[in-house]
Parts: sequence; C-alpha cells; structure tokens
Amino acid sequence: DLRWQLLNPLIDDPVKSIRLEVASHLADALLQIEGRDAERLGALIDEYRASLAFNADSPAGQLALGILEQKLDYSILAERAYLRALEIEPGFVPALINLSDLYRTIGSDSESRELLERALEIAPDSATTNHAYGLYLVRTGQMNKALKYLRAAVHQQDTRPRHVYVYAVALDSRGQTAAAMELIESES
Repeated sequence: DLRWQLLNPLIDDPVKSIRLEVASHLADALLQIEGRDAERLGALIDEYRASLAFNADSPAGQLALGILEQKLDYSILAERAYLRALEIEPGFVPALINLSDLYRTIGSDSESRELLERALEIAPDSATTNHAYGLYLVRTGQMNKALKYLRAAVHQQDTRPRHVYVYAVALDSRGQTAAAMELIESES
C-alpha cells in the first residue's frame, strides 16, 4: 500500500525514464488494483514492455522482461525471456538465478538446483549466487550445508545487508545467537 501511495502519482510523470522505473516497481500491484488505477498502470506496463523490446537482443533486456513477466504472474513468458537471455549469453548468472527462482515457485526443484549449481560454477565468488544456493538448501532442509553458502555470501565483495541479515537469522535458528549478534554488530 505504501509503495502504491508513493509511486501512483508518478504514473503520469512527463519524464519517460521516471514512468518506466515506476512501472518496474509497481508491476506486481496490477494484480491487486481495479478500475481506473488498473487501466493507468496497465497502460504504463505496456509502455514499459515496449521499451524493453528495444533491448531485446541483449541478455539484460531479456532479464528485465522476464522479471516484469514474473511480477505479472506470467510464468511462461518469464521463462521464455530468461531462456532467451541464456541463449544470448549462456553464462549470464542473473538469468540463471532468476530462472531458478521461477522454477522453484512452480515446483520444479530439480531444475532450480541445476541452474543454481551452474551459476555457482560460473561465479563462485558472487554473494548473490552463494546466497541463492544457500536459500535453496534451507528450503530443502539441508541447513548445515546451507550455512556454508550463506556464510560465503557474507564474505564476498558484493555482499549486501540482506545477505548478512539472512545469515544471522540462519545462525540464530541453529542456536548460535551470540555469533548472529556478533555478525550483525560487526557489519553495522
């Protein structure tokens, strides 16, 4: 609701780059709104999708399209875009991770795992890749193994506060509250 309240006035902004950024951030709201607001946002999303077509020959463009379609709950279109990104650049890690997440949401866990393992082979020093694989292991009940990857994510140069938080929660869930608190304090 807060995101909608803040960004709704910008749907009609005269600056196209602002409108397109709003479309990216509000796409998943389309499924929850009705009436005139849904029409306005739907038109903006169509404009955003059309702008992505200009970059459709790049893996980043296909990734953006896949993310949009996934937010709109169009799994088949999202999968098609992620696979196209991987046709263009087979080692494009963001597409591997997003396609893995899509497969997880539709219950294709073995395909999800394979994509994450492929991403780890390509980018073993990526915080995002280690974090995604760690979360996969948590969901499959392999907590001890997951801790290894969640810890690795925290120690990469591209780590983010979310990675630290998730690792701290994982440590706490294993009864290592002191280590979790120490980690949070050291990263503050």
